[in-house]
Amino acid sequence: MVRELRQGRVVIAVGVAVTKIASTEQVDYRLHEGHGCDPRPLDAQVEYRADGSERPLVWIGDGLGEFGIEPGTAMSASDFDAARMLMAGANPVTGEVLVAPKLAVSHDAKLPLVELVTQVELAALAAGKQPGELFTVVKHRDMFDRAARAVERTGSGASLRADEAGIVAEAAGLTPGQVWGQAAYGQAIANLTTMTEHVDGDGVVTVVQVPRRISVGNMGYDMTFTFPKSYSVLMAFAETDRAQGIETAMAASVADTFGWVQAHTSYGMRGKHGAGHTAEKVPTSGFCGWTMTHRSARPVDGAPVGDPHWHMHVTFANMARGVDGKWGTVGAGGRDLIRHARAADMLAQAQARHRLADEFGCRFVRSPRTGEWEVAHIPEPVIHAFSKRGVVIAEMLEGFGFDPATASRAQRLLAASRTREAKTSESVDASDQTLREIWQTQARRLGVDPHAIAAAAMADRRDAANVSIDSVFIGQVIDRLQSAQDGLTATRRRFSTVDAIAAVADCLPEGAHSVDDIEALAAVVLGDAGFIALPEAGGVGRDRFVTNGQVRQLAHTHMGHAQLFTTVDVVHAESVILSAAAGSRDGQGSVMVTSQSAAMARTIVETGQGYELSGEQVAVMDRLVGSDRMLDAVVGGPGTGKTTLMRACRTAWEAEGFSVGGAATQATTGHNLCAESGISSATIASILASTDASARARLSVAAGMRDAEGITDPHNPTPQELEALGKAPIVAEHRHAFIVEQAQTGGLANLDVFIVDEASMTDDRSMARLITEAQRTGTKVVLIGDDKQLRGVGCGSLFARIHADVDGASMTDNRRQNNIDERQAIAAWRDGDYETALSSWDGRGKIAVTETSDQALSAMVADWMRMRDGAPDPHTEMRGLVMLAHTNTAVNRLNEAAQAVRVAQGETGPLTRYAGRHGTALTFAPGDHVIVRINDRNQANHSGDDVLNGFRGVIEGINDDGVAVAWQHDTPDGRTTARATLGRDYIAAGGLELGYAMTVHRSQGLTIRDTWTASDGGEHGGTVLKYGPSDAASSLVGFTRHTNDVRLYVAREQVEDSYTTEINGGPPADDAERTRRVLIALGAHARATETTVNDRPVHDDLNLTPVDPPNPVPEPTLTPEEAAQYEEFKRANRGTDGRTTLTPEEARQYEQFKRDNPTRATGRDRTPREDKAKRKAGTSRTAGQDIDDNKRIQHDPPGRER
Repeated sequence: MVRELRQGRVVIAVGVAVTKIASTEQVDYRLHEGHGCDPRPLDAQVEYRADGSERPLVWIGDGLGEFGIEPGTAMSASDFDAARMLMAGANPVTGEVLVAPKLAVSHDAKLPLVELVTQVELAALAAGKQPGELFTVVKHRDMFDRAARAVERTGSGASLRADEAGIVAEAAGLTPGQVWGQAAYGQAIANLTTMTEHVDGDGVVTVVQVPRRISVGNMGYDMTFTFPKSYSVLMAFAETDRAQGIETAMAASVADTFGWVQAHTSYGMRGKHGAGHTAEKVPTSGFCGWTMTHRSARPVDGAPVGDPHWHMHVTFANMARGVDGKWGTVGAGGRDLIRHARAADMLAQAQARHRLADEFGCRFVRSPRTGEWEVAHIPEPVIHAFSKRGVVIAEMLEGFGFDPATASRAQRLLAASRTREAKTSESVDASDQTLREIWQTQARRLGVDPHAIAAAAMADRRDAANVSIDSVFIGQVIDRLQSAQDGLTATRRRFSTVDAIAAVADCLPEGAHSVDDIEALAAVVLGDAGFIALPEAGGVGRDRFVTNGQVRQLAHTHMGHAQLFTTVDVVHAESVILSAAAGSRDGQGSVMVTSQSAAMARTIVETGQGYELSGEQVAVMDRLVGSDRMLDAVVGGPGTGKTTLMRACRTAWEAEGFSVGGAATQATTGHNLCAESGISSATIASILASTDASARARLSVAAGMRDAEGITDPHNPTPQELEALGKAPIVAEHRHAFIVEQAQTGGLANLDVFIVDEASMTDDRSMARLITEAQRTGTKVVLIGDDKQLRGVGCGSLFARIHADVDGASMTDNRRQNNIDERQAIAAWRDGDYETALSSWDGRGKIAVTETSDQALSAMVADWMRMRDGAPDPHTEMRGLVMLAHTNTAVNRLNEAAQAVRVAQGETGPLTRYAGRHGTALTFAPGDHVIVRINDRNQANHSGDDVLNGFRGVIEGINDDGVAVAWQHDTPDGRTTARATLGRDYIAAGGLELGYAMTVHRSQGLTIRDTWTASDGGEHGGTVLKYGPSDAASSLVGFTRHTNDVRLYVAREQVEDSYTTEINGGPPADDAERTRRVLIALGAHARATETTVNDRPVHDDLNLTPVDPPNPVPEPTLTPEEAAQYEEFKRANRGTDGRTTLTPEEARQYEQFKRDNPTRATGRDRTPREDKAKRKAGTSRTAGQDIDDNKRIQHDPPGRER
């Protein structure tokens, strides 16, 4: 279960969180939170008892032997000082400092480098010199060069200690006062030192000035292990002795797993690493730390205790003793710990499953909601009921001005809504018996028998031998790990050995006896031919990649389990794509428009839309329609008019008889492409499904004609062979008439041009299949997108590489935003100048910085309430105002808060509760804004108009038949209102959600443009409100959906964890300091996530070069009539040779000849589309007939980009 990421130093991978510890306060928290003295030995650590005390702290780590401490023994109060000394890098016995803390100049003793670099560059410009020429001393020039690089790399976050910064300024002929102001410079200089008293041997006290330094080092780590909720529920429902046994099994699994983590990540490094040097990896004696066990979650809603939630914290120092006898910090700065976090989680769970299956007969089923292995026979609704979220919305509503009675009523009605749980202390004083009684009483209120559930969950006991790892069929494990849907390369091109170990552990329903067993199985699995080991040298940029905005570590070669792999299908997909891109050239195909037709189409479109195409659009249009290359790509930033361009291109292609279709990854994006450009469109998935159906039909036909005469290739018959086969008895015998039709018309068979919109979101596996199908059908593929926006969710997208290889066109003229400052800020962000963009938005009051995420959410919802004022109807409001967030969790919070506000205001009708997916519950009311999540075109699960995933609408009523929803959408004929009634089954399948907010990912391709007049006479609308931080690509999408206004709401706690707060000098002193730190963090995170190793093909690692396309387009073959005309054409131009096949260049020339002389070339007035249709067995289906029956447009649709 992937939890919401807090940007900063905390990385949460599935059920294991690794947190850096930076202060003694954080150490004390892990020593004192409800834990008293308990000197009992290890065998008493998980004893179920009724004395009300919490579990004891227990020493852990083999490195404790260096100090005579026995791992596994319980800690007493007298041990707490020893623990503190360990975390401080000292010997707990002698007090000797073993690892000195890392000290640095305080932030308030540094000066920003942006001002310095700017002033030096201005001085150089005035002097007619380069900046470096102002420095006469090489050392000073080098200092300035480093400062300039720091500014380029980190923007406004770059700083330098005040004395050194002053030296650089003076060396350039400037005074520090000119650069920073004399007061700021003087204060920073003063902060470099402090006064302290020194007592000599005679007791004389002297006040001396000493350097002022702060500790910025990492004291240690907290590794938190959690388990699926059903484990804790089983423990809560079981009898006392069995509950104790369950907890013992889980604790032992954590201990064994931590031993494995220690063995592979506690190494040290000696020497320098980088700049031509390689540090030496040194084994150590192990970690030094302790464990802390919690039984429950934090209480919410005023409950006396929290839900059952057993989890264990393992806290250990950032030091270890190497085999060379030297003490040092843990190698790799903790990155290897983070890399192993997910594997640690999977290994602990796998061992716990084995123990519970062996000792208690438990069985496990994979949850469809979370994907985790849950204990069988524990109902999903019970698991969900014991996973409560805090309901403190009344406080938020009171902050909005509602009276307490109204706020409390809204809170009661909206039990599903949430701000955030208050950070109250855990129920550490309750005895095990008391907690179990409370939890079991809560279960009975749900109508279930807790004892019966526990008995059923532990009823199928069997011997451990039957639960061994040998019972798992290795082939099934390999198939799962190579699966394109959920395998190791489902969302990435490369993975490491540690990823494979985690995946193998997760494949075992009944777990494994030991980590060694799982590692051995992983080694066997990775030996399969479907996996490819990547060379160690393939590692430029291999140390990180970005998934969903989260920076994840791959590995450097010195790290544990660092070998990288890929799968064969990834290499194949890349080969198809890169070969097609490398082979794309003029003269390759037959789809090309004359300059006269292009000019005519441009005139038609400009007349219809009432404005001219820009010079940029005209140039790109001429490139696309004037070239017959089979693969082309256009990169266009947000608001550059890509859809308008496609409308003009479609008009030109269709003017000469070519059929045009399109697709996008999201149904609503495809719908918008059709509405705004007239290109009949579908989803990529539906196109691929049609392609698969056509391929299956061809294989089926081939099976029936394997022995038939005259068949060249049974698996790829020509249209003529299919036509002849249709008249053969063998087809009638096998009833292949329909299949023959599918084989002729499926996939892209009826399209001359295929447009892929938002192409960067199409993953490479899908793209390779589309290109292969296009090569089979001779269809020109045009990719439209932005490589700076979101990538596909699959193994990666080579869209940017395709664009570079085909030397594709680019569009940069943004015309979406009305305000020039907005357009400039967006351009700066897209160019990587994040600090300039953030400074612009902040300077114009567009960024709200708060301390907590609750405050940020409340501020955003308050602005949303205000900006709704004056909206004439909910449909206009939805088209003109939207809230965006990066994660589904944040979107849910915003939706529930917005609904709560409207309920409190009395804007909605009565609430109705519906069952959601996997035991969840939803509440809807007439008037709610909602979003459809499941495509349903044939009314299988609803009544009324077709519904598409992504449609946003309003609930008009709720009755016994279901929820009546109305929405408006644009068509080629204008805007229309559609309606449908969605039944309970449709809702229970996840088909309907609240739609006040949506994810940034879902918003790509959307433009928020409608406006209205507010009650105060001002203009509202065209506004996007974005919540929380996100990666560079997601931020670009979120910052560019609007036409008028965009606002960002972010909390310091979302970008700084406790570790970062400590090294930044503690909590900010004021609002200005808070804002400064948040803006620096946002810019740094954007820069860290602007590129991803998924954009780089594994072909580069393997030093492979593109080969010829696996399915090259065959040379055109002429009919006798066409051959005669071609001979006439050649005689008029360059002679004759009597051939009836054409080279690509000849084909291009002949196609041009036919377009210029349509009647002479063919003996009748036949269009190029009809020529292609003839080659494809004379099908009469129109382009995209089975995709969308909407008419083409010749006018400007609502929402054009101008």
